[in-house]
Amino acid sequence: DYASLDKATAEQIIEKLEKTDAILKEMSGYSSFLFRAPNVAYGDTMFEVIDAPIIDVSNWSHDYQDSVTKEKIVENVKKARDGDIINMHSAYEKTADAVPEILAYFQEKGIQVVSVSELFAIRGKKLMKGVKYFRVD
Repeated sequence: DYASLDKATAEQIIEKLEKTDAILKEMSGYSSFLFRAPNVAYGDTMFEVIDAPIIDVSNWSHDYQDSVTKEKIVENVKKARDGDIINMHSAYEKTADAVPEILAYFQEKGIQVVSVSELFAIRGKKLMKGVKYFRVD
């Protein structure tokens, strides 16, 4: 589910993460993941028990809002700077429709669009467990 974990107990957080990690491992074969909090809601207990790098956001597409159009998504994402972590959701058609224009814009600006893991690797930065990141300088 997508319930916030900021007020959850350590046991609840661990249970949800173990279930999610098991599904992801079964589907992908990988067992080491980054973590982004559902609803981007963070609590102290999360930092105590989550054994993964914690990914936040520096640029919001706002694609999850019903009133936000494809054009507004493009406008929002174009505000990103090199090294930012952009929040976009694959579940929305308007987001998928915005991607070609966003990619063309960043290519024109000489900014390569990569995954969070790739961004850190390219910059030679190590992702540390229990540390929250929202961009890479």
